[in-house]
Amino acid sequence: MDKLIHLILLSENLALKGTATQSSTYDTWAALRAIDGVRYGDASTFCSFTSSESNPWWRLDLLDVYDISTVIITTRSDCCVDQANGAEIRIGNSLENNGNNNPICAVTSGLQRGYTITYSCGAMEGRYVNVAMSGRTSHLSLCEVEVYGTENLALKGTATQSSTYDTWTAHHAVDGVRYGDASTHCSFTSSESNPWWRLDLLDVYDISTVIITARSDYCLEQTNGAEIQNLALKGTTTQSSTYSTWAAQNAIDGVRYGPDASTHCTSTSSESNPWWRLDLLDVYNISTVIITAHKSHLNAASGAEIRVGNSLDNNGNNNLVCAVTPDPLSGNTETYSCHGMEGRYVNVILSGDKNNLTLCEVEVYGTENLALKGTATQSSTLYDRLPVRAIDGVRHGTDTNAYCSTTQHQSDPWWRLDLLDEYEIKSVIITARSDGYLDQTSGAEIRIGNSLDNNGNNNPICAVTPVFQHGYTISFSCHGMVGRYVNVVKPGLAFTVSLCEMEVYKTENLAFKGTTTQSSFTWVSQYAMDGQKYGTDTGSYCSATLYESNPWWRLDLLDYYNISTVIITARSDCCVDQTNGAEIRIGNSLVNNGNNNPICAVTSGLLAGHTISYSCQGMVGHYVNVVMSGRTSALALCEVEVYGKFWGKPAVNVYLKESSQCDVIWPTL
Repeated sequence: MDKLIHLILLSENLALKGTATQSSTYDTWAALRAIDGVRYGDASTFCSFTSSESNPWWRLDLLDVYDISTVIITTRSDCCVDQANGAEIRIGNSLENNGNNNPICAVTSGLQRGYTITYSCGAMEGRYVNVAMSGRTSHLSLCEVEVYGTENLALKGTATQSSTYDTWTAHHAVDGVRYGDASTHCSFTSSESNPWWRLDLLDVYDISTVIITARSDYCLEQTNGAEIQNLALKGTTTQSSTYSTWAAQNAIDGVRYGPDASTHCTSTSSESNPWWRLDLLDVYNISTVIITAHKSHLNAASGAEIRVGNSLDNNGNNNLVCAVTPDPLSGNTETYSCHGMEGRYVNVILSGDKNNLTLCEVEVYGTENLALKGTATQSSTLYDRLPVRAIDGVRHGTDTNAYCSTTQHQSDPWWRLDLLDEYEIKSVIITARSDGYLDQTSGAEIRIGNSLDNNGNNNPICAVTPVFQHGYTISFSCHGMVGRYVNVVKPGLAFTVSLCEMEVYKTENLAFKGTTTQSSFTWVSQYAMDGQKYGTDTGSYCSATLYESNPWWRLDLLDYYNISTVIITARSDCCVDQTNGAEIRIGNSLVNNGNNNPICAVTSGLLAGHTISYSCQGMVGHYVNVVMSGRTSALALCEVEVYGKFWGKPAVNVYLKESSQCDVIWPTL
């Protein structure tokens, strides 16, 4: 096996480390102003601006080579968005033609006054980031350019392999050199059965990406076919129709980009509601779906629904929506977070009349339910309802006896999961019985720790379960509690504990850390982050405003985060129009109650009781707003979940004027 490089997103704006230049400078609008850390302010003070000229450009020198995942651009708020729209973002290591010949990450589009838009570059390597208006005579104006990179965690770890051929050691695959003399920079096992290579990261990480570089001399068969768990490669595909030779299976051939699209991409005929379906051949908790579109036909994948589930009703197109691809797509490859949605089938469907659906690659990655690795025990067992049934991976079934655990009726009944190792636990998910007996799940303590004193029931409490509804699943945030054992115990005399599924994850819903408010009150704002998506009484677990102009709901995260995903659940009884069409805004400002912050997404495609995930690609913010702009309506939310990574607190500069007024300036992130 050859080079293995493992990446994870950094929460650092690399642009702040670099230097900037541009093709010309209008008045005092210097290039450096686009990397001053201030997105919004007086344009003449905080924005860069070239003269009107042919092919104007702006360049950032990062002073080192990085794998660049994201570029974020903010435009002027006073005017002139044409001076930023249509610009090419180029990344690379060459200064030929002032860097403007480097590969293109994206072309800016959709920018409006004062807007911030994120462009995904998929770990492109480069020292220089250029923004260039090619083939135009124009000004180029940028109010902020942010660049986020990735860290190769492999460089921190140690490597070993099943055997070593000559001097081709395992460590060569994590030496940071992709290309060079193969015998010096590549790892190589002997010819043997089931050869393997292993990296020990020396700590536990949420793994986002694995990148492999093969030998440049020959022997590709020594790298191809190795498993890295893109679940799609294990599956089979079909689609609603096939255009020419653009077969469904082409989208899971492991090739994102190839010289012949008809060989490596799939396409349906032009038809109403075209769809593509992946059968994973087993049920998985799906964390991520990555879609690569045809670079010349982005519209043929724009606005498509990604659906995940176990049903083949309507060819699988009635399963729950994970995400909706942006319309228009801004780049070839986009990543969508599904946060552990359970399913065997992954569908991509383009609703509407007379469309082609074209996909060049679909990749599917799963989350790890730690409970499936562990062992379970309980204080007693009723009939054959064994403790292991609560970690069998089945939330719901026709026979409760076959997939739920139950203790006997006793004092202080308990159930315990041994994870067989110590973990930082972010969330615990419990599913109740669907046939009744809800008191057997409600009111139980979830305890996490490393002690077996009192059978583990003295460990610290993560949460106490509320009153469940039949068959409902509720998520509890444990905020990184450390432990090997997870207990569910119901203190008191003469109780029973019954669990239909217990799941344990290392991801965290940030919304549970925050506080909420909204523009008016029908149902309380806090209900939208109580961890309960569904119930019989909508008013007891959903938030709702009055019927009014521009209703809004706001979450204060109480700190600064890189937000990757916002997940919204609509009412199950009616009124999806009270959730669809809302803007999700993320930022640090409370101007207009936070409703002027940049837009992550606009909700769409929600049906009654449905949950949809919206990708925000690392937008930085303290506040998450959901607002119905320009409408008179009520706003109803049954659950808002927010996922991301901690950013940190910015410095505060306090300037006191002699006039006794105090200006407190928070540098914009």
